[in-house]
Amino acid sequence: MAVVSSKLTSASGQETADGVTYELGYHVVTDARDDGPFIVQSATGWSYGDVYSIGNDTDTRAIALSVTSAQVSEGHYNDWQVDVGFGVPPQGNTSVINPLLDDVQERVNWAAQTRQTFVDGTGAPILNPAGDPYADGIEAEDNLPTITYSLNQSVFPFATAMAVRNAVNSSAWKGLSAGTVKVDSMTSDRQYSKWVGVYYSVSYTFAINPDGFDREILARGFRELDGGNATPIFDAETGQIVREPQMLDAAGALTTTPYFQTVELYPELDFNSLFPFL
Repeated sequence: MAVVSSKLTSASGQETADGVTYELGYHVVTDARDDGPFIVQSATGWSYGDVYSIGNDTDTRAIALSVTSAQVSEGHYNDWQVDVGFGVPPQGNTSVINPLLDDVQERVNWAAQTRQTFVDGTGAPILNPAGDPYADGIEAEDNLPTITYSLNQSVFPFATAMAVRNAVNSSAWKGLSAGTVKVDSMTSDRQYSKWVGVYYSVSYTFAINPDGFDREILARGFRELDGGNATPIFDAETGQIVREPQMLDAAGALTTTPYFQTVELYPELDFNSLFPFL
């Protein structure tokens, strides 16, 4: 019902004009007469499409093209000989064998995006001729890039994806400053390969904004802080509570100088830990 031992007994290889080939031989012992080639083959750790790598010896040019198992003899049905043959992949394309070996693809796209802003290109407040800020700011347009990474994965961590779907990088990532990269979208298509079974074709898209993804909003309100207490703001002329929100400073007091409050809208996470495979 199980494998007792698996031992490498022979190894050989050659290189010709047609490419490289390697051969590994294993002696596998089971404890049941009914154990078959599948159990025995699994004991060697090799599967069709695996890259040749054993001990200190590795050659990424060759993959496992055949794994054969046979009983040593009818009188020794618990003893098996397993031979693993390695060679150059068909047409030199590893994805024909194992789509999980495909390289990560990268695509950058630039697109105009609109945003509301209360400051000009120099960072100064945008004011009307009377020196007051516009209540809703003005609409600006930026040409901002998105970067998409596409790859094949054995699993797609849906629960993790849900948890990080709005995240912004908390530290430098791929040469981009902290707070300037945001998860924009993720797609996952379930696929099937006769070599590796079910796998997922996945794309991760990130929005990049050199100004960051925090938002600035003009601090205004109907109340101000007075001695730590929020009290209504009264119109000096009418003596009534103001009908329009008034500008406040960082301490919550009335001011005539526009103060823009920074709001962090998205969770900041370590992209180097979240996406080490990109």
